Amino acid sequence: AGFTPGTGTFDTPIADTNLYLIQNLTSNTEYDVYVYRVCDDADTSNPSWVVTFNTACDPFTIPFSESFETWTASSSLSATIDPCWNRMSSYSSSSAYPYVSSSYALDGSKSVYMYSSNTSYSILSLPSFTTPIDSLQISFGLYKTNTSYTHEIHVGVMTDPNDISTFVPIDTVAASALNTWEMFEIPLNSYTGTGGHIALVSPNGAYSYPY
Repeated sequence: AGFTPGTGTFDTPIADTNLYLIQNLTSNTEYDVYVYRVCDDADTSNPSWVVTFNTACDPFTIPFSESFETWTASSSLSATIDPCWNRMSSYSSSSAYPYVSSSYALDGSKSVYMYSSNTSYSILSLPSFTTPIDSLQISFGLYKTNTSYTHEIHVGVMTDPNDISTFVPIDTVAASALNTWEMFEIPLNSYTGTGGHIALVSPNGAYSYPY
């Protein structure tokens, strides 16, 4: 990403093929692709098509832990998160939920703030791993700040971290004590699907503000 058009790596695909495969890319890397008509390939100021994309991350090995210390504590959609993770919310198109907060922390100085309401949910999904999901377990803390709302998390697995319909729930936990971290450990050995991303969901149906 960021190269000057006209100085990148050139290739000339066969003109009558609809699918062109770009190979030997680096994982977790942003790329810019510019397409020109053959008759205009000397005019690098006028591409016919431009796309920017990130390649997928390589699967992580275990044991694996994350304290979110390198993430930017901000509710802005432009705030930096680890590109190997994925966040999603149905609250609004401008919503950054879930986001990293510096208000509470189990370890270090940061935590993740989830949000859901009667009609909206938020999801935080982990990177994929080299070890099969059904031989893993996940442990995490929950922090409850208000007795008027539930602080519930659904733990499960997603095939596509951008599609909530692929979420398969494994267990449900909820924080009960006020203003204290409660630890949960969820084995995933009951999962029988093909999904590769462990996910934490603050579900719709009730207002919930867990950290």
